[in-house]
Amino acid sequence: MSNTRAYRSKIGRLPWALRNEINHMIRDGRTGTEVLAAINSSKEWRAVKRTTKQEDVSPQNLTDWRSTGYADWLTEQDKTEHIRQLASLSQQIVEQSGGDPAAVGSRILAGNLLTCLETADPADTVELAKALTALRSAETNSKKADIAGDLAALKEREHNLNLKKFQRQTCELFLTWAKNKAATKIVGDKSANNDAKTEALGRLMFGDLWDSDPEADASKSR
Repeated sequence: MSNTRAYRSKIGRLPWALRNEINHMIRDGRTGTEVLAAINSSKEWRAVKRTTKQEDVSPQNLTDWRSTGYADWLTEQDKTEHIRQLASLSQQIVEQSGGDPAAVGSRILAGNLLTCLETADPADTVELAKALTALRSAETNSKKADIAGDLAALKEREHNLNLKKFQRQTCELFLTWAKNKAATKIVGDKSANNDAKTEALGRLMFGDLWDSDPEADASKSR
């Protein structure tokens, strides 16, 4: 139950912050007299008292609260502590599994599944098994995605290296042919346009390969 549950008792109608303080006092072993004094002297209770014209909170009211609102509060505290411990355990598993949340869920569910098997509850066992299977599948897919991402990164790196190599080789060829008299003559020919110069340089640098038509060669080989 949530601490926002509506209670009709005198203490139950107090603001949540004061009820929480009262619950802490009870849990810490404060006497009923001390708790009642704190309640009846609080500005919150005085405001309620002025509005409702009720008598101060009595020992019986406090006894009733112990078995209702306080009991619910204790249950909430236990749940909160359990969640806190589970979160701490999950964090430890995350660190040990390389930060994979799906792996955390699988391991927690595996533990619950073992507990369920010990109690021989078929319904819970089936449900937990389904959940475990789903999480295990998510974990596997997550790892596949990581592998695919790594491969893509490697391919991109390889592409960048090849591009850099091509660029360097192009610069080296340029320096080599810049010293070639025939090449410099073609480049310096003011009577030819760029297309003509490109064709002339292509024949000079690549010979018969320049005149080869890749698409035509491919059709001949079919």
